[in-house]
Formats: sequence, structure tokens, C-alpha cells
Amino acid sequence: MERIKRIIEKKLDDNPDVRVVTVNVFGVVLVPRVGDLSSALFRLGLQLQAQGLLDDDVSWFVRARIRAEDRARQNFAGMPVSLVEIYRELWDEHHDWDVAPETLEKAELDVQRELIVPVPGIDEMLSLVRRKGRKLVFISDTHLPEAFLRERLADFGLLVGEDGFYSCPPRGQQRHVSAACFSEIASQHGITLESMLHVGSHPVADDHTPRRLGMHALHFTEAWLNRYERELEAGRWASNGVSSYLAGAARLSRLHHSNGGLPNAYLQVLTGVAAPLLVSFVAWTLRMAQQNGLERLYFLSREGEVLFELARILARRMNLDVQLHYLYVSRPAVNKVLLKDPTPENLAWALTHTGSLSLRSILNRVDLDPEDLADKLVRAGFDQSQWDERLNDQEWFALLDILAQPDVSGLLSRKAQSSRGAAMGYLEAAGIFDDVAIGFVDTAGTGSQMRALHMLRRRRTDRDCVGF
Repeated sequence: MERIKRIIEKKLDDNPDVRVVTVNVFGVVLVPRVGDLSSALFRLGLQLQAQGLLDDDVSWFVRARIRAEDRARQNFAGMPVSLVEIYRELWDEHHDWDVAPETLEKAELDVQRELIVPVPGIDEMLSLVRRKGRKLVFISDTHLPEAFLRERLADFGLLVGEDGFYSCPPRGQQRHVSAACFSEIASQHGITLESMLHVGSHPVADDHTPRRLGMHALHFTEAWLNRYERELEAGRWASNGVSSYLAGAARLSRLHHSNGGLPNAYLQVLTGVAAPLLVSFVAWTLRMAQQNGLERLYFLSREGEVLFELARILARRMNLDVQLHYLYVSRPAVNKVLLKDPTPENLAWALTHTGSLSLRSILNRVDLDPEDLADKLVRAGFDQSQWDERLNDQEWFALLDILAQPDVSGLLSRKAQSSRGAAMGYLEAAGIFDDVAIGFVDTAGTGSQMRALHMLRRRRTDRDCVGF
């Protein structure tokens, strides 16, 4: 938003003849929490179902409502198309649906009232226009009633004082602000079109058309869905509108953090890919935990921390009764607990992800120093000068063979005893061995920590756990 503010400030400073700034409400001032305004119809359909007013599936209602709007535009060629007229078209097509158009209009407005929010930072841009002494006029080019939009703008503190509002509802197939609307606004304020600056998001209606008329124009694209958000929005039919909420949330988060100093490409991936992925994974995990009758979920550190925080929010929103815990574990701490029985398999798991380490660092993972095995290492070809150098794959497996020797296995078991006691004590205090159904949540790796926790729980309780 800072970029837009700078551009508008320069335009107003460079063009003192500009007396009126018109701003398109949707796409500049207000946006829905969903990706596209029409996706709010999924929420409406679900509410109608809950109230017993809709027997068919939600996607049927959304498609029927969109078709009704298209027919209304065709039938009212050259005339404004209101929301109630759209629902009359829907009612005319489905006479057996005993719900009055006025009832549906009110229901949709209630949903829109809940979903429509300001573009983050837009209040600062509007305040700048007012400080520059220009008249601010909001333009609406949707079928939503003028009184409803005035109310929302006022509620958010965006329509204040001497600000104007001009309703330019869709007429027939025309869906955006028309040249006639700009001319009428200029006439109302007793100015020429050259004395107006328009800010809008549509490339033709909000940019090309006003420029053709001699107006100043600023094409505002910040609130457009980017490519990641469009992918989420495209999945709305398959997800009953859920992915559209993710698209809307990604857009709002991106806009909110746009002045935070993050590179734009990074911010887009963070809000449009990473966040929806993690939210979806956590929501799925919680649902699966409920289906499996789990009483507790443990999120493994460190990557599990953000998942844990998400789960705390989503579990409340989803009304799920499951205990959530953050478990402070790591591969070095947990995997070597199994070395009470240092089989080659357990050794390999204990040394997971150590292939890029030196011999000394690898042995430290299992509480050993090279000096403890000096003779064996030298006989196997590990000269002392190599102990602090990175091992290759062949050397890693040769080291594993040394650790699997019976006398070394005994040393491993004794060395790990103290750390094993501390780890088992922590796991017991955390409730891992309680007689309840539990699950573990992690993000990546080879699953060595889950394997270790599962085996330790089975040894103590003979009960399994579920891994996500």
C-alpha cells in the first residue's frame, strides 16, 4: 500500500487541477474473505442447508444462483440488476423451492456482511486524499444495495465527513463502471472529466475507459489474486468453497504484510503456498485424529511448533475435543534411547542424517569419542588424521560395522544409560506412556523420531500410536 500512496501523492501534487478522486469500492477499498465475491455463495448454501431451506447440494445452489444472475442481466438489458431481481429469476426457474426471493436476498446480504472486509492499509490512502484537499467519491459497480455498502464503509470508518458515494449498478451485460457513470459524477460536482482521478482494479473499466475520457487514472492491482491464490480459488468447486477461503486468507495476509520488508516473491510463496499447505495439513490431521478416536496429539519439535500453534487455533474453531501437546525431542536425544539394544538396524536409525558429518561428530551422537575406539578405528583404516573429516558413504557403513561389534555394543549401551534415563523420564512426564490413544505429528525427514517414540511406547505399554 505504501507504493500506491506514493503514486497517488505524486499524481495529486503534479496535477493540482484534480478536484475529485473516485475510488471503486470492490477490489480497492473492500475485498471478501474468500477469493472471489461469488464464492460467498458456498457459505450461503451451507447456511440454507443448516436452516432446512435447501435440500440439494451446495454446489447446485451456487451454480443455479450464478445462472440466475446471468439471465437477469440478459432480461434487464440496459437496466440496473438488483440482488432481489436475481433471486426472482432463480425462483422463477425453481417454482418448487418454497423460499421467497426477499428471504434469499437478506440471507446473502447477511453472509456478505460477515465476509466483506477492508483492504489492509486502505484507510491511510483515503486519508491522504482527504489531507490533499480533494473530494473523495466511492463508486460501487455491484448488485449489492447502496445502503448496505454505505453501512459497511461507515462501520469500518472509511466513509466519513464530506465523502461522496455513487452507485453504478450493473446494467444488462455491463458489469463494471461505465463512461456514463464518470460523466454523471463530473456533472454532479460541476467539474470536467479532466479534473477527476479514478482508482480502480479493472484494466478496461477502471483504467482504459477513464483515460480515454481524458481523466487521470490509477490501475490498482494490489488486491488482485496472484497466481497461487488463483490456483486456490480454482479448487472451490471440488472443496465446496473451502479453498476459496484459503485464497482470500492468503490475499489478506499478503496485503497485510506487504510493507514488512519481505521480498515480494518470498511473501507470495509464504502466504499463497506455505500457509495454505500447513493449515490444510493440520486441519486434516485434526479430523483424522477425531476419526481414529485419539485423545492426544503430540507435535514434535522443532518444525512442529508452527503446526502446534495452528492446531490450537483450528481445534477451537472446529470444536474438537483433543489434547494438544508440544514435545521437545530431537533425533540425537530420542533415537539413541533404543541403543539399550544396539542392533545394526537401531544403530542405522540412531545415526539418521549423519552422512555429512565427521567421524567424531557421528560418534558423539551415541555418546562416544574416537579415542574410545582408537584401536578398532585404526585397524579398519580410519587414521587419526581423518577423525575430524567428513566421511563418504563407504566409510559411514564401515563405521556402522564397527559399532555393531558385540564389545562395542556393550560400550554403547553403557554410555547411553544416563541420557536414556533422562529421555525416558521426560517422555513419561509428558504422558507418552499413559493408557490413552495418542498420535504424533511431524513434517519431514525419514520418520526416525516417530519410529523411536512408537517402539518405546510399545515396549512400555504394548499400545500403538498413530503417526501423521
